[in-house]
Amino acid sequence: MRKVNELIVRGEPAEVAKLVERIEAAPDNGWKRDREIEGRLWRPSYATLEQPSTYCFTTPVTADQPLSHLLLWKMRDGLEVSSILPVGRNRLTEEQYNKILEQFQEGFLKPVVDGLDVEARIDPFRVKLEKIVSRKSLERLNHFNETADKGLIGSRDRHEWSRFVTQVHMDGSALDLEELDWWLEDAGWSEEPRRQLVEWYAEGLSMLKDYDEARVD
Repeated sequence: MRKVNELIVRGEPAEVAKLVERIEAAPDNGWKRDREIEGRLWRPSYATLEQPSTYCFTTPVTADQPLSHLLLWKMRDGLEVSSILPVGRNRLTEEQYNKILEQFQEGFLKPVVDGLDVEARIDPFRVKLEKIVSRKSLERLNHFNETADKGLIGSRDRHEWSRFVTQVHMDGSALDLEELDWWLEDAGWSEEPRRQLVEWYAEGLSMLKDYDEARVD
């Protein structure tokens, strides 16, 4: 998982429809649409079958930025950048990815959203656990985070943490150690207790897995 930001545009459907019209009519200002790729990515859109469901923009040619394709996914209540793919084989660094987002917002989006009642923003990276773990696991994690002493983890706190780990195991969720550490850091946990919690998470999942395998044997 990479620490990249997100560019999101949100608004009422009528305002978003106006924005789509402006995008369709926007002149080439360095951000060139690749209609061939759009055709390959096309699927029925909320507005009209003639419009692409995903816009593809090729980044302006610059000396310090690899040529890339930026994919702008269209929804009823807005648009969002789904990915940025380099034209060559080299993978974009997180810094390059985030820089392209900023350039697209400033160089292309800012003029076309001017005067419309829509919000175009770049959200900083955060781990979206709701897409990784079950609702029950997220509830247990949030309860632990809200009730635990972030300075000194007590026995009751550890019990609540174990309930979260057990729930993740029961759900079979694919939450790795790095994602968990990032989430804890974003939630305000300092390095030492965060390291301890991640260790307990790994140890707990390992023990629960061993237990399940022993029961089968």
